[in-house]
Amino acid sequence: MKFLVCTLLLCVFCIGTMSAQNGLSLAERKALVDSIKNNPLPYAITRLPDHINSPFSEYNPLLLSDSLFFFSSMRSEVDDDNELFFDTHWSSKIYQADYEGDNYLNVRALSSVINKGKYYHPNFCFNKAQDYMVFSRCYRTVNEELVCDLYESHKQKGKWGKAELLGSDINGKDFSSTQPFLAELEDYAVLYFVSNRPNGQGDMDIWFSIYKNGKYEIPINAGSGINTAGNEVTPFYDVKTNTLYFSSDEWLGVGGYDIFRSQGGLCSWTTPVNMGVPLNSEENDIYFAVNQNGKSGYLSSNRPYDATHWEDTCCNDIYRWESLLKEKDTLEVSQDSVFMVIKDFFPLNLYFDNDQPDPKTLNDTTKAQYAALQSEYGNRKSQYLAAAANAEEKLWLESFFEDSLEACHSKVQQLLSFVEERLAQGQRVTLSIEGYASSLHSSDYNRHLSQRRIVSLLNELKAYNGGVLRRYIERKQLVIKELPYGSTKAETIQGDAVHGRQAILQRKIIVWDIEMN
Repeated sequence: MKFLVCTLLLCVFCIGTMSAQNGLSLAERKALVDSIKNNPLPYAITRLPDHINSPFSEYNPLLLSDSLFFFSSMRSEVDDDNELFFDTHWSSKIYQADYEGDNYLNVRALSSVINKGKYYHPNFCFNKAQDYMVFSRCYRTVNEELVCDLYESHKQKGKWGKAELLGSDINGKDFSSTQPFLAELEDYAVLYFVSNRPNGQGDMDIWFSIYKNGKYEIPINAGSGINTAGNEVTPFYDVKTNTLYFSSDEWLGVGGYDIFRSQGGLCSWTTPVNMGVPLNSEENDIYFAVNQNGKSGYLSSNRPYDATHWEDTCCNDIYRWESLLKEKDTLEVSQDSVFMVIKDFFPLNLYFDNDQPDPKTLNDTTKAQYAALQSEYGNRKSQYLAAAANAEEKLWLESFFEDSLEACHSKVQQLLSFVEERLAQGQRVTLSIEGYASSLHSSDYNRHLSQRRIVSLLNELKAYNGGVLRRYIERKQLVIKELPYGSTKAETIQGDAVHGRQAILQRKIIVWDIEMN
């Protein structure tokens, strides 16, 4: 009985099996997983007390204004655990507690305006002003499936108003919408949420809807940079760092669901990075949240919480995490952990404007440096937006220019700094760089173009920090493998061959791998 109660809400994740990813062999995958397990990161993990964590499941921990703590919990309305009384006496509600000096006081459920009758209420989020709330309301079908819709409520005079079902663009009768997180930006807000609606990447995907002038726009899938053929759930977006935290059962991890992070926004993201052990365990780790100080937060996990409960993994408890790093130690730790650096940087995609550098030539070399090319590309943003085919394409372009393209130069500088340090320690470093072009020109032309793109990064590398890396290249301590593929791997472009999404994503180089010995 207890197992059934505790797993009902987890069933909304549609737990699947992890498939091969990014072309890695089973041996390579095992080596990476072992590396995560064997390189624990400096975090303290503490289980919250029993008046927060019940014998069943707790979810969605969230600390607001450093004084109010919210969470959801599935609890019995009576002490009798008789299965005959299941429908009457079990519910999932949203709770709040006063947070004072690491104590959680006066735990109480939100009013019946939010926590309605026999429904389950496992997920919620608030705006910055804490006077607007989006939450999920779920019910069980005759097949024991959990179906969820998203609702909103406004607070007036200290009380939450009537719960209103979000529109048909967000909710639908044939799918679930759940696990909302509202990220407020300067001119609009973005509602990230989870759904198994049609036209996704897999089972449960992360979607987003722009919230502007009190209305939600048509949801858009967050894309294959985040979503997989499996399940991606429990999004939390940190506006300060432009970082999305989420859990997945498909990206490479150590447990069932692992926590990952990715920088970007909307549908343009860096490659997700596993948050490592001890934030992740061999069980399911979900609902990662960051407090306002950026150095602590919460998660929900069904990991065994002590040696006497090593077999008890049926239900989720809430844990508080806290970074043990001092600011001055952060860089040292990241530099000393080769595995973490690899996760952060590879594959590193660097994008180019059409026919750049040095258009209409068959040269294999160029004097251009990638940083200057990237800056010139960014200056043409308005021209690309003017050529957008529709509103969705324009939204994608905004995200691409503001996130993917602008992040490129910073990533390159961080990578070169890391490479310089390794070389100074006497290690031999090999970088593999692949060059690509769109299918707009001939194969021969595109091979030369992709070679020039690789060279532009080499020019950046040679100019870095006053040319400090040149001597390592000359003595062959720093080796660059150049792989100009041209358009041999590019699909025929459908639509705008210059300004369209397909063409934009084909024009790139990829710093694919690093070897150190």
